[in-house]
Amino acid sequence: FSIQPVMAVLPGILSPPNGHANISQKPAFSWSPVSGAAEYQFILSDNITMDSPIADIIVATTGFTMTRELEYGGMYFWQVRAIKPIESEWSQLANFTVEKQPVEPAPVVTVKQQTPLVVDLPEPPPETIIKRAPPSNLRHLLSRATSAPPFTLRLPYYWR
Repeated sequence: FSIQPVMAVLPGILSPPNGHANISQKPAFSWSPVSGAAEYQFILSDNITMDSPIADIIVATTGFTMTRELEYGGMYFWQVRAIKPIESEWSQLANFTVEKQPVEPAPVVTVKQQTPLVVDLPEPPPETIIKRAPPSNLRHLLSRATSAPPFTLRLPYYWR
């Protein structure tokens, strides 16, 4: 009679599911339990070879939530195995991609309608002085004139 070693069942990947995208920067990982297992080793890496883990922890439950944020748009790989009191092989290697960095919305631009710009300019000084006077008296009147009086059609007009 011979005793064959019992092969433990592998933990099954539950969340995040293999190949999924748009996963939170602080994902919650979960896996199916291995019958009789009390502790699990969880490993997370940013490369498929798993040789530089970001997290390598021992937990007494079938889940773990990241406490630090993963990089936006990054691809990550993870595995889990039972370690106490029975030891299992590593689960399937799963991967996921973190959500892309949210784009900040463009600032709201409010266009206020304004009335057209009106500039009040002072009246320019008159350049031409028009007076009615007989030709002999024109020089005298022009030296004292400040405004133009109403015109009469019968008198001659001079201007400068």
